[in-house]
Amino acid sequence: MSANIKAIQGARILLVEDNSINQQVARETIEGEGLIVEIANNGKEAIAMIAKSDFDAVLMDVQMPEMDGYEATRLIRENPQYSELPIIAMTAHAMSGDKEKCLAAGMNDYITKPIEVDRLFSTLKKWVTPPSHELPSLCEIEAPSEEMDFETLFSDELPGIDIADGLNRLLGNRQLYFELLRDFRTEYQDITNQIKTLLKQGNTEKVLYLLHSFKGVTGNLAINNLSESSKALEMVLKMGDEMTPELLKAFEEAVTDVMNTLAIFNKT
Repeated sequence: MSANIKAIQGARILLVEDNSINQQVARETIEGEGLIVEIANNGKEAIAMIAKSDFDAVLMDVQMPEMDGYEATRLIRENPQYSELPIIAMTAHAMSGDKEKCLAAGMNDYITKPIEVDRLFSTLKKWVTPPSHELPSLCEIEAPSEEMDFETLFSDELPGIDIADGLNRLLGNRQLYFELLRDFRTEYQDITNQIKTLLKQGNTEKVLYLLHSFKGVTGNLAINNLSESSKALEMVLKMGDEMTPELLKAFEEAVTDVMNTLAIFNKT
């Protein structure tokens, strides 16, 4: 742990994120450096939790159901009590004007997803005041559960997946990475059919939300082919262009390849 991170060890961070896989990636990364994380699943939950507990900073996803990060931040800032609470936006967007939109809503700063570990902690260090409360003792830290035989499942190479990058995002926790890849396959193996159905219904907004979430998850898990494919589809829809059969087929093939690769996890 760097001296910079030690200075804010023990800080209480509210993570506002609707996707369970992204929640686990962020929690492992942040708690692995000695900070304390609590989770809200959307903006409404975040507002309620902030009213009940003190936090040193908020990591706020901007696109969520129920209430998005922009609206939640505006409502939080309406209370003078929280005028100095650091709120850091997290978004899978990387378009011109996104940072300005976050700042205009009342956020202090902006980081992109997938989360870059160094950028995350440098941003937290910039805004978090070193906590005065006591750090949790070692006896309060939950012991790890018995690990599955991860090493025998596959080597350090999987088609379409940058294992080294994925492990880096989880501070080397191979067991958790295994579990998240397995959860990813279970949760998203039918995503192409979901998108096709929504497109037939003309529900472009729901497709955009699904692709945005999928892009963030695949980025955090370093499933780079799918992250780029979902980004391409998202951009087409945002530009108001038609989703061509060729684009959708390429996405479907990329999904199928990765799901077949990850099928080994469902045999354990």
